[in-house]
Amino acid sequence: MPDHYYVQMAENLLRHYVSQLRGNLSFWELIGFVGQAIFCTRFLVQWIASEKKKRSIIPDAFWYLSLVGSTILLVYGLGLKRPSLILAYLFNNIVYLRNLVLIYRHRRQEAAAAAGDTTSRAAPDAPPAGNEPRA
Repeated sequence: MPDHYYVQMAENLLRHYVSQLRGNLSFWELIGFVGQAIFCTRFLVQWIASEKKKRSIIPDAFWYLSLVGSTILLVYGLGLKRPSLILAYLFNNIVYLRNLVLIYRHRRQEAAAAAGDTTSRAAPDAPPAGNEPRA
């Protein structure tokens, strides 16, 4: 079969589902679609950022979209009282929040180092900054 046959079949299927959803969306289904849309956009953000840099990177927006999308999907699962959805999104935010904390902690350390404040995060046994002898 020609390729355009599959494209036409996919368009018809999509058209059918969109027409079914138009007036039949419940409040919780709408919440689910919004959460899933936000959650999925994080991949687009990561892909675009990586293409711009010509290397794999994960921008801050990826973690924020993950956090917001995952939270909405958790609320969706709670609203439907679906244990599989609740369990799927219950612990994700721990990882997303931890990554954001690490990002901002690293930036704060870099800013302090750039400002000449080398004592802000130095470990007690760390050698002194610069060439000063240790007391």
